[in-house]
Amino acid sequence: MCLGLVCEVLVYAGRITSWKNQWGENGFLMQIICLTIGPAFMAVGVYFRLRIIVCMFGSENSRLKPGMFSCTMGRCGQKEQLLVKYLTKGS
Repeated sequence: MCLGLVCEVLVYAGRITSWKNQWGENGFLMQIICLTIGPAFMAVGVYFRLRIIVCMFGSENSRLKPGMFSCTMGRCGQKEQLLVKYLTKGS
């Protein structure tokens, strides 16, 4: 989750850089790249914490076993990337 928070801070730094120079490429790229990968890091942090919470309260109370959370998140992330690539025509 810390990497996600760092990416969110870099998004705002990119916006400030773009405010100073609207046609500069560095601020735009910093903003777009970090805005793309930041939420992925946040989601990974949530899934790993969810695994710990399931272990604490007992795996019999969950439909998924604790080890399956990261596998499920990985597969859903891959499907999401393919869907976005398909919707944007692969560009």
